[in-house]
Amino acid sequence: MFTKTPNTTDSLLSNEGVTSLIVNDALRKICQLTGLTEQQAFALLSSQVTQQRNHNSHREVIKVQAPLLEQKESQFISSLFN
Repeated sequence: MFTKTPNTTDSLLSNEGVTSLIVNDALRKICQLTGLTEQQAFALLSSQVTQQRNHNSHREVIKVQAPLLEQKESQFISSLFN
């Protein structure tokens, strides 16, 4: 009846949504400030991200953890059904 979903699934979806909003906002602001088309702004942003990634390639990849409050809330809710 109740299917337990891993906490990381909810956090991953939430993080992807936030990331998408940030990228869309960044593209809109780049277009607004520079007068570039959305395609040109995306190319510019992509080149900057690539440069940053190459600069940081020697650093250790850090796994994104779910926010603690979200974990506690999810655990509490699931405990109500178990």
